[in-house]
Formats: sequence, structure tokens, C-alpha cells
Amino acid sequence: MQKFTIFTILLTVVVIVVVAEVAVNRYLPELDLPGDLAAVPKNYLGADVLGSFTGKDSAADNNVIDNDVIDEDTLSDLDFLPVYDEDQDDGTNVDIGDTDVEKTPATNDFEDSNVNKSYVAPTANVYLRDEQIKSAGFADAYLKKEDHEGLLFKTINIADLKDTEIEKYTIGADNVLFAKVYVFKVGIETEIGTIYDILKQRAAENPGVIVNETGQYGSASFFMNDSQRTSTAFLTARIGSFIYAFSYPKEFHPQIKNLIQLLVWEIG
Repeated sequence: MQKFTIFTILLTVVVIVVVAEVAVNRYLPELDLPGDLAAVPKNYLGADVLGSFTGKDSAADNNVIDNDVIDEDTLSDLDFLPVYDEDQDDGTNVDIGDTDVEKTPATNDFEDSNVNKSYVAPTANVYLRDEQIKSAGFADAYLKKEDHEGLLFKTINIADLKDTEIEKYTIGADNVLFAKVYVFKVGIETEIGTIYDILKQRAAENPGVIVNETGQYGSASFFMNDSQRTSTAFLTARIGSFIYAFSYPKEFHPQIKNLIQLLVWEIG
């Protein structure tokens, strides 16, 4: 009985060794690690690429771009940011290493002190600028100064107004006239309300004219309706310490309304 037990144990050991040897020789590659490790295909298991498992080692089959084959045609199909091209330089790109970059004039440097700079008293034209009319909706328009010849809207006498600076501008672009603007800057010796009332009274005295007090623009405003010029609007508004008078074709009323609002926001 004892001999049979020993024989059984030896037989079991032999069987285990034989099975293990067969498994090793049949299922494991004969590799000399780590020297032959580089010989294993990169995608042997298909697990080192983005996306789902495919079991394929082809970069093209897995939608993977090989860095060694990228060309301009390939780049054009990718969602990359545009590459700066020297031939398309519009002057806004500055090379940091360029020591000849044009500098901002010292007189315009925002860090310069205001000490010893000459003071320029504000005049009427400071309160009507190109950027305002563009923002109002006259995109391509610009201001041009014009002589008022002592008349408002060509019918109201303003030549005798005392202590009042008057400037007249046209708003136009490419030989197209959009509007005319009169700016009244009243001095310290005269009440602005007095000048406003004079303008309104003189407008009403003209034959064929009806004055319509609206009060919808600025702190006070009125329209002058001229029966001889029915397609033109004449609007006078008191805004802050200034009086603005506008004449314009009625189709441009939305832009003039915007301009008045911009002036109200800026000067009161």
C-alpha cells in the first residue's frame, strides 16, 4: 500500500511537469526580454490608440495620424488654429525680438504727467465727434464744419445772440448729406434757458411754421414744422449746458434720436 502511494505521487508530479512544458512551448512566444521587446508591434493588442478596441495595428484604420506623414494637405483638414503667415502680415503683429518696433510718441503716453501741459478750454466741437455719429448709425459718415451765416435752419436769425458760441456741422459721406447740426455754447453771463426760448419764439414767428414742444429729447426740445419743407425735420434740444439744433430728412430720425441719446449720456 505504501509503495502504491509513492508511485501515485511521482506520477502526478511527472504529469504536471509535462503539461507545464507543453503549455510554455505552445502558447508563449520565444522572446529574449528585454532586448526583443521593441520587436512587438505597437498595436499588437489594439489598446494604445484612442477610441474603441479594434485589434488592428494600422494607424490609418484607427483614424490615427502618424506624425511622420503629416503634410500641408493633411493639416488643412484638421481643426487647428490658423498658422501665422509672414506674407499676410498687416502690420499688427510685432516680433518681440525686433528692437526697431515703432514706439508710441511720448506725448501720447498715458503714464505721462499732466503737469506743465497747456490747458485747452473746451469748445462746442468737443461735444460732437465723428465716433458719436458713427455709433448713432451713420456708419461711414463724418463731420464737416460749415459757416452758419447768422441763420438757424436758414430762416431764424441767430447773428445777434450775445455771449453765445455757435458752430454748424454737416454729417455726410461720399457726397451724401445726412443731417446738419448747430451747437450753441452759452457763456456764463447768459441763461441757457433764455437762448432756448429765443430760438423757439423766433421759429414760431416765421410764416407757415408751427412749433411743437415735445420735451422728449434732452431737458427740453421742440420741433419746427415748416409747411414749405415738409420732408425735412427741424429739431432743437437742450442737452446739459448746450443747445443742439438738427435738420435732417425725416427718414434719418432713428439715427438722430440715437445721437441725441449719446449726447445725453455724455454731457447730461
